[in-house]
Amino acid sequence: MAWLKKKLFIVRWDVCCGVVEQMLKKVTYKKASLDAQLKNAMEGQMDGIRTGMENLDTALKHVKEVELGLHGIKDALKNVDALNEKLSEVRKEHVKHSQLAAAMENLKHIFTVPESVEKTREWISDGKLLYAHQSLMDLENSRDSLLFELHKHAGAPQGDQRLLISYFADVSALSKELLKQIKLTLVRTLNVVRKEPKLVVTALRLVEREEAIDRMTLSCQNETGFLPPDRPKMWKDEAMSVLRSAVQNRVEGNRPAERETTKTWLTLYLESIRSLILEDLKVVNQLCVPVFPPHWNVCQMFLDFYHDALRDNIEELVRNGLVDDEYLFLLNWACNTYPSAECMNHHSVRSQMENLEIRPLLEKEQIESLINMYIKELTEKIKGLFLKTLNTVSNDWEKNEPPEIVKNYTRTELAPLIFKNIEDHLKNAKIVSQDMLKEVLLLNLKLLLEFADTFKALVYSYKMKHFMDRNQIPRFTEFMVALVNTCSEFIELTSQLKLRFWRMNNDTVDEVAKLFTSVADAYQKVTSEFCDYLLEEPFQDTKIYFDGIMTREWLASSETVQTICVTFKDYFSDYGMLRPDNLKFVAEEAQLGVAKRYITALLQQKLSLRTAEERKQVGEKICEEKKQLLMLFRHISEDTDESKLSPIDELADVISADNVDFLSFSLRTLAQKYRDLAEDHLICLMSIRGDLGKLEVRQKAKEVLEDAGQVEKMNVDGSIFSYIHVTASIFS
Repeated sequence: MAWLKKKLFIVRWDVCCGVVEQMLKKVTYKKASLDAQLKNAMEGQMDGIRTGMENLDTALKHVKEVELGLHGIKDALKNVDALNEKLSEVRKEHVKHSQLAAAMENLKHIFTVPESVEKTREWISDGKLLYAHQSLMDLENSRDSLLFELHKHAGAPQGDQRLLISYFADVSALSKELLKQIKLTLVRTLNVVRKEPKLVVTALRLVEREEAIDRMTLSCQNETGFLPPDRPKMWKDEAMSVLRSAVQNRVEGNRPAERETTKTWLTLYLESIRSLILEDLKVVNQLCVPVFPPHWNVCQMFLDFYHDALRDNIEELVRNGLVDDEYLFLLNWACNTYPSAECMNHHSVRSQMENLEIRPLLEKEQIESLINMYIKELTEKIKGLFLKTLNTVSNDWEKNEPPEIVKNYTRTELAPLIFKNIEDHLKNAKIVSQDMLKEVLLLNLKLLLEFADTFKALVYSYKMKHFMDRNQIPRFTEFMVALVNTCSEFIELTSQLKLRFWRMNNDTVDEVAKLFTSVADAYQKVTSEFCDYLLEEPFQDTKIYFDGIMTREWLASSETVQTICVTFKDYFSDYGMLRPDNLKFVAEEAQLGVAKRYITALLQQKLSLRTAEERKQVGEKICEEKKQLLMLFRHISEDTDESKLSPIDELADVISADNVDFLSFSLRTLAQKYRDLAEDHLICLMSIRGDLGKLEVRQKAKEVLEDAGQVEKMNVDGSIFSYIHVTASIFS
């Protein structure tokens, strides 16, 4: 066992020694590597320092050499002043020699100036502009060379310079004559380029030559301070001005016809302008591009010329004044036609102009100004047209001729005429732009709102005139029916207008949508008022019969309500020409009016009931008459709401109750069913019976309302009792 432990110890020791030996080798290798890196770094640093020191030594040597050179130059310059004085005579002779050399060089031209001038003038007259320009350049070069020599000699007499300029005076005149001939060619560029493009090429070559000479003389001026006479000539600017004027004259040459001569003068004028521009730009695109130097950018140049000329012409048209739809024609042409494929974007024009800029013909401010001017004029026009249409249509209302029948309903021509005019304006505005459409739409909606009041006021006067003497307007009822339907037409046509001409912007509060709603609401209100005017007739005719309810005569006869029913049947036979929604509304209003008047008549205690038999008789009669009224309105309109007549049965039960318990039950039932029943209603109702004292009536009314939970109720709408106002003071 001890042997085994010893053996294991030896093995473990060998293993540990091996591990230690490996670690020692690794550390030794790493140390050697770091030593080598450090040595290399130190050697590199020392090499850099050595090189830097060598460069510093070299630089020091160069500085010393430069210093020695500067000293030598300084010593040499000390003798320059003396040398300058010694060479002054040589310098003077050099100046004289230069002047004489220039004179000798230009001697031929100097002595032949008159002949050269005359020959140049002949070439200009004969159209030989290249020869003329070459001769002119020779003369100018001679003059400018001599003048430059005088300029270099600062002490030269001014008289010599004036003499030279005077001697060459005809040269300046020749230059002007040549420019005049070039202008005559360029002003007819669009015509000449079709037949003799060489003439245009020659003119442009001469302009380009002069531009090059201008640049050269200006460059020399910067160096020497000398600028020859008449320079810079700027013939390119002159040529541009001529071409611009030519375009301006072509546009202005298409003068518009007089407004008094033809109503379509503006349309014809704008069409002639479009044709002219299209034809001219075709020439520019096809013929001028090969002729003009590329850097002239001839296509853009002519585009700008026509744009400016058209803009000036349009501004003049506006200053002279436009009327009616002329604003729309002009705006549509400027905003839509001008930049479209019909004009500036025509395929025959754009082949060489794809990357060119077509500026808007009218600025945003100008467009807004034209729109405002049009809206202002259109406002007065539409107002006048609305009023004229209304007056024309209203003349038929008092005639003994029936109104027009369309789709089984009567109507007037007012709404169709008004909306036809509105649609015409909107169609024209839509062609121009959505902004224009919105402005015109807003205007028409606002005027429709105003017109609702005008329309209502005229119909009110019409109604009042009728009721002053019901014999002077023979077909009042028929025309009132037609006018009610006309109001519905206004609402219907307004809705159609919205569908056809407006798309609401969901991102913002839409003013137009609000106006559409306001117009519909306004004419719905007018419709309701006209329906009330309609019902004034039957209610006026039946007033005497409603006043006779709850009298001895009424109790003894059945004619009162029968007459009321017959009267309303007769009127509703005329109302049958109402549109279904209007007929339903009139039937409901008639039922409300009948119920209100009937119940009010019941509560006025015109009849004093003394016995239970009389109360029973009255109760039965009221129930019977309620059935007659109900049958009347069922006959008039099958879907009429009958709730307005329902309380009559409950009122009859209260009146005919034969004992106190049944009376209390009937009163509580009535109060619980109709939450708008007031204390005065109950007092008046119980007072009809004649078997209750005044204090008892009031006490019972309060008890009933307390039981029904209505003591603190003020005005609760809901049933017919909301429309019935009576006071119990008449029974005090």
